[in-house]
Amino acid sequence: RTCLKCIKYVFCAVCVYVMLLMLVFLIPDKAIQSHRDDALAYLSQEGEYPKMFFESANARLDNVTDRIMLEKTMPESENVLISAMNPGYARYWHGYLAVLRPLLLVFDYFEIRFLGYSISALLLFLLFGLLLKHEGWGVAMVFAASTILVRFLVVPVSLQFSSCFYIMMLFCI
Repeated sequence: RTCLKCIKYVFCAVCVYVMLLMLVFLIPDKAIQSHRDDALAYLSQEGEYPKMFFESANARLDNVTDRIMLEKTMPESENVLISAMNPGYARYWHGYLAVLRPLLLVFDYFEIRFLGYSISALLLFLLFGLLLKHEGWGVAMVFAASTILVRFLVVPVSLQFSSCFYIMMLFCI
């Protein structure tokens, strides 16, 4: 019975995923083209793995993967279903497209990075407050220290890192 329930949840999640991707590929490509092209040009200028803030491997962005993510915002077919289900980079889950395509409709790359910092800060403060309230200072401070160790200043600037970080933070909350 529990197994059947899990299968039903997975099936529903897959259906929602496919529908979301199909919906975002209905956004006209021309509407996001300039923001996407500007972002790709900026990433080329910034380099593949630029360091931020410190001369340390822990302060590196993953612009190679961000470039792939931005390239995948353009469909490979006129058919919405094929575009949604055939991203051409099979090793990666492309659920980020459900968020990235609409963001590129409204924001340029710098604004998306600023939004990333804002969302990250909000989630961190919210989770810190919840930990402080329910678990006490000790747990909240360990969380704060671990956040610093996982490159908090770099995570929101990278599309690759931030998508995983947001999911993790939301599930912690």
